[in-house]
Amino acid sequence: MLTSYMLYRRFEGEIYIPRIGDDKTHADFWVGYLRRTEDNYFGIGPLTPLSAKTNFDIERRSVNGGLYRDFTENLQAGIYASLINSNSYGGQDSTSPSIDTVFTNNPSVVPVALWAPGLHSGSKIISYGVFGEYDQRNYEYGLTKGFYFYGRFGSVDGLDKGKRTFSDYGWFEGQLDARGYIPFWSNKTSLALRLAANLRSVRGGSQIPFYDESFLGGFNYVRGFDTYRFRDDNALISNMELRQTVYSFKKEHRGIDLIGFGDAGQVWGRTLSSMGPAIMSHNSFANRDWKAGAGGGIQYRHSKSLTVRFDVATSQDGQRVYVSASRGF
Repeated sequence: MLTSYMLYRRFEGEIYIPRIGDDKTHADFWVGYLRRTEDNYFGIGPLTPLSAKTNFDIERRSVNGGLYRDFTENLQAGIYASLINSNSYGGQDSTSPSIDTVFTNNPSVVPVALWAPGLHSGSKIISYGVFGEYDQRNYEYGLTKGFYFYGRFGSVDGLDKGKRTFSDYGWFEGQLDARGYIPFWSNKTSLALRLAANLRSVRGGSQIPFYDESFLGGFNYVRGFDTYRFRDDNALISNMELRQTVYSFKKEHRGIDLIGFGDAGQVWGRTLSSMGPAIMSHNSFANRDWKAGAGGGIQYRHSKSLTVRFDVATSQDGQRVYVSASRGF
C-alpha cells in the first residue's frame, strides 16, 4: 500500500513463483489499483503553452502476469500480459482549471485538438508483449558503474468497442532505455548517460487514451518542466550527468556527491493534429522541437539501494525543484 502527500494511492497484491521447471524460470501475477487525482494535462504535441495547464483524476484497475527467464546472471527476458480498466475525470487541483473546462470526450468536436479520448468514458484494454533486460550496473563501491539496457515490444487492444462514447483503442508500442556510467580517473568521478524512447503507433482508425500517451517532463523525463508537460504518441529523452563525490564515509557505500546535468527530449506523432496545418507540421520528429533543461543537485548515498537526492533545474518554462529517494537514472 502506497500513498503520497497529495493523497495519491496505490494498492497491489502479488503472487510470485520462483521456480517454473527450473531455478532460472519464474512467474509473477499481481492485481493493482491506482488513483491519482491531480495529474497535469496541457494538451497534445510539442507546442502546448504553459498557460494551457489543466489537471485530471485517473482511476485504474489491472490484472497482470509475466513469465520470464534468467539466461545469465545479467540477462533476463520474458513475456507479459495485462488487463487494464481505466477511468478519468475532472481533476481536484483548484490552482489550475479542471480538464473538463477545456477538453471533451466527444470526437465530433471542432477543433479536434479539444478532443481527449478516454475522458469520462474510460478505456478497457488488454496489453501483451515481450521484453528483455541486460543489467551490468555495479553499486559495490561509490558511484554507479557499468551499463544497462531494457527493451520491450507489445500490442494493445480495446475490449469494449462500441460500448462507450469512444472506445476504439488499439496501438503497437515499443520502449527502449539504455544507460551507461563511465568513471573518470577514479571511483569519485563519473559521467552518466541515458537515452530512452517510448514509441506508439496507432492501428487503423483507432486512438490512444490521452492519459496513455508518451510524455516528456519531470524528474526522469527532462528536468526543468512540469511532470507530463508534453504528450504525444512518441517521446525521445536523453540525460547526461557529471557526478563528483565530495565526501566519502568509512562505509564504502556511503558518500555525498555533487551533480551537474543536462536533459533534452521531444514528442511527436499525434494523428489528431491534422485539423491545424501549423500543428500538423510538428507531427514528425524535428530538430526545432527539442526541449532542454539544465541544472545541478546533491545526493547522499546511504547504501546501494537508498539515496536521498535534491535537484534544481531550469528550462524555458522556468525553474523546478525535485526531491527523490533514488540515484536518478
